[in-house]
Formats: sequence, structure tokens, C-alpha cells
Amino acid sequence: MWSHAGGSPWIALAEYVGRPKLRLFCLPYAGGGAVVYRGWPREFPSTIDVRAVRLPGREQRSAEPAWTNLGHVAAALAKALLPLLDQPFAFFGHSMGAAIAYETARVLARDHGRIASGFMASACRAPHLASSKPWLHRLPDRQLLDELGRLGGTAPSVLQNIELMQLVLPTLRADLQLVETYVAAEPSSLQCPVVAFGGLRDVDVGRDELEAWRRISNGDFRLHLIEGDHFFVNSEREQLISLAVSEVERWIA
Repeated sequence: MWSHAGGSPWIALAEYVGRPKLRLFCLPYAGGGAVVYRGWPREFPSTIDVRAVRLPGREQRSAEPAWTNLGHVAAALAKALLPLLDQPFAFFGHSMGAAIAYETARVLARDHGRIASGFMASACRAPHLASSKPWLHRLPDRQLLDELGRLGGTAPSVLQNIELMQLVLPTLRADLQLVETYVAAEPSSLQCPVVAFGGLRDVDVGRDELEAWRRISNGDFRLHLIEGDHFFVNSEREQLISLAVSEVERWIA
């Protein structure tokens, strides 16, 4: 497991030698942890320092309750990131992670005067769009597991493991409540380039919802649609990383 960066429980530390041109903070999907991005630092050029964000309620923070208010998470994370903003920085977030990253970037700009160099939203509708979908965090266990199966990304054998699911579901429910009850303020530009990634077989987030991230950008917006369902961050890992690397290199050129 990665250790804590500089004593902060929020950041998983990967070995990095040198002075980066940019730090990329990566945030996981609901129920996920920093391990989602294990191996990513090795796939990026040496000029990029990749740091995975570890949220309360998982991995080394499993003894803490998972938080259910996205605004509170963003405010706390922004403070935790400040010591690492001695270099230009950017965000990558998948699904719930993109929503948290967006609000964190807003807090850093509004309250701390720190503007991200770029922002990547993966498998996530733009924050100013209202969701018409029913809230999953209120579903009975069986129905919630059925929905997870529909979205893909979780093996049936895992979903059928009752003991494992009893351990995982509380954190997953908290994460779902966090993102499903989040209401973004009137959308404001992040004043940086924005890139959206979507899965061609994602039944949860459509192209129009991804295109809407254009409104959040500084005018520099790009959309990539790749194979895979909602969890293409795992199934199409190599292609996604390759695209992410090319986008980050544009920002530091």
C-alpha cells in the first residue's frame, strides 16, 4: 500500500524523484480507493507527479466513517492539497471522483487563489445538470447490488459474496449519498482546459452529459469516447492513460 504523503491521510504517496512540471491528483469512483490508480505513476512521463486521493472510510482510513457531504469533502481536501501546490497542478476524477475534483478545484480558486492547469472528468455528467435518475443510496441491499451489476465493473462473484458486500456497502452507500445529494452552485468556469472521457457502453452517463462539461472550461474543451461501460477506468486502463498523458502533455508544453 502507498503511504501518506507528508503525513496527510488524504494523499497516497507514490515514489517520485525530481522536480515535476505538474502534479496530477486522481480521485476514485464511489466505493473505490487510491488503489484504483495504483500503477498510474509509472505510466506517466517523469515530468508528471501522479498522486491518488484517499477518501475517508477506505484502505488506511477504513476506521473513519465515510463522509456524505461533498462540500465538506472538497473543503477538507483543498486544505490538504495546499502544501503540494508548489508546482502547477491538475485533476483527474472518475464518476464520483470528478464531482469531488470539480468542487475542490472551485474551492481552491475561490478561497485560496489557486487555479488548476487542467481538469479531466471521466464517466461523470457535468455538475450543473440535474439528474433524473432515482437515488441508489436509498435502495435495499439486493436492488443496490442489481444496479451495480447493471453498471458493470464488478464481477458477479464479488456481488454474490455476502460477507464482502456487508463490509463494502456502508462506504458505498455513503459515497452514493455524497454524490447524489450534491447540488452544484451556478456553474462557473474552472479557468482551465477541461477534458471529458466517456464509455461507449456506459448506460449511466451519455454523450450530451459529457459535452456539457464544455461550459465549465476556459474555452479549451475536448471529449474522448472509448470502449467500455461505466468502469472503463479499469477495463480500458491502457487507452485511458494514454489519452490522459497526451492531454497533460498539452498543458505543460
